[in-house]
Amino acid sequence: MTVEQRGLQDVTILMIPRCSGEGLKRQSSEGTPEAGQRGGGLLQRRRVGLTLKCLRPVERVGLQLSEVSKLSDGYTILERLGQGSTGVVYRAARKADGKEVAVKCMRTTDEEMIDMLRKEFEVIRSVRHPNIIQTFDFFTTRESAVLVLEVFEGPSLHRAVKRSPAPFTEATAKVLFQMLMNALAYLHGRHIVHRDVKAANILVSEDLQDLRLIDFNTAHCLADGEALTMTGTQTYSAPEILLGESPSECGDIWCAGLCLHLMLSRKVPWRHENYPSLAAYTRAVATEPVSFQGSCWSTVSEQCKSTIGKCLTVDKCLRPTASALLTQDNWLQHGEQEESAVQEPSFPGSEKSISQIPPISAAVDDLSCRVLVAWGRGNL
Repeated sequence: MTVEQRGLQDVTILMIPRCSGEGLKRQSSEGTPEAGQRGGGLLQRRRVGLTLKCLRPVERVGLQLSEVSKLSDGYTILERLGQGSTGVVYRAARKADGKEVAVKCMRTTDEEMIDMLRKEFEVIRSVRHPNIIQTFDFFTTRESAVLVLEVFEGPSLHRAVKRSPAPFTEATAKVLFQMLMNALAYLHGRHIVHRDVKAANILVSEDLQDLRLIDFNTAHCLADGEALTMTGTQTYSAPEILLGESPSECGDIWCAGLCLHLMLSRKVPWRHENYPSLAAYTRAVATEPVSFQGSCWSTVSEQCKSTIGKCLTVDKCLRPTASALLTQDNWLQHGEQEESAVQEPSFPGSEKSISQIPPISAAVDDLSCRVLVAWGRGNL
């Protein structure tokens, strides 16, 4: 591989997907590095053009081109936004109109992974909602898959909670939770189940007043009567998922409740690593009521705690939908009021507390015989 470097000291190509044989050239725009300043401490970034040449044709979806072209024909890479174990995300400018986008480059030749990423694009390509990340383009090369997304300035909810010196205020948590419910109501109304709602898959603005739901690679558009396989993150899995049931919209609501709990306490009620086995963890999730003990909960209204409890109802049939929460939940509808002045909403079965839900310990005890989950096979 031949790399031309022209004084671009602060630009790295370590995570850019490679293609065998042909080179990946990096050059400054018009031969001269262009320095500029951006908000958020992004000082003296160089604008960089990438030319990606591969030995075989690439599949391209989204851009209306007469033939497949190099990455740089459609986009100019501006800076690296972040990287993970499988790839890197860049800020780029779309040459057709100058629009800034996020280019997510994932190094993989695994056909299953590529199919999953392609499915992610197909699921959300037509989604248009202010709280769901927008996707513009998807294409593959010899050794990578590239997803072009909306740029959103801000950390993940997980990172925002970790770096906050204290739990979020109830008012802030309410703003973000309501946006998350709006996104889920939109998806569920179109029979799309996210299946991996968690703090790491939610981006928030720096002022904590805006939100985007991201990472739809496990999302699925439900067909009538279709059963889905288990997926997602164990700590955020609803009890019915841990017990081997097919994922549904109800599981997304459980996950959203955990996110609300996290914002207000900086932790989730249960973590699988704190239990000796998957069976023990599942038993705790399915039988132990959510505790609101601790100083962080002393300033949280009973209405808010009630909303968390509804989302974390063990029986999924009694768990409210996103639309029901948005239209009937007292906390989301009326804000913080005195408990004595509030009439509880009439969700089906809402008169039952979590502790009153019929016990399912027998099903949990039989877990090792009937639950087929990849996470737990080594523990059962």
